[in-house]
Amino acid sequence: CVWHANLFSDLAGEVDDSGAWYTSGGYVRRGHLLLGNTFLRVRSTAQTPLGFPHVMGIYMDDLASGVTILNNTFSDGDIGVLLGGGRDVHISGNVFTNLSTAIEIDDRGLSYEAYLCIFNGTEGAYAQALRAIHYQVFLQVLEVLISPIMAQRH
Repeated sequence: CVWHANLFSDLAGEVDDSGAWYTSGGYVRRGHLLLGNTFLRVRSTAQTPLGFPHVMGIYMDDLASGVTILNNTFSDGDIGVLLGGGRDVHISGNVFTNLSTAIEIDDRGLSYEAYLCIFNGTEGAYAQALRAIHYQVFLQVLEVLISPIMAQRH
């Protein structure tokens, strides 16, 4: 999907662990392009259950992969982009102003999400899903699943 020239404004004020634009699904759901969008005042304004603001302009949750984030503007918010592990995310030409954090990358896949990738030497849920649909880049992704599962190629 292509998301182009949209305004995401004054969102997620009363929630936590959320984003104006959200995707998950590990290595399977690829191909999104976010181009020339504006993320304005995407932030939590209420008491935050996690103890700190955790609202993102773009939230790439649970090893989300294969997304291009190009020439967007993030202003006056909590976190511009959160990469929750994943692979093959390209971020270029974006402008980040007045945010708590511009880009945050965490260690999903090495920690609590590792079971999705490999469990006791067998294929995890993501590898099984890719094999079941004969996914065109399965061999490339399989290489990811047998190596340490940390954020790479961003």
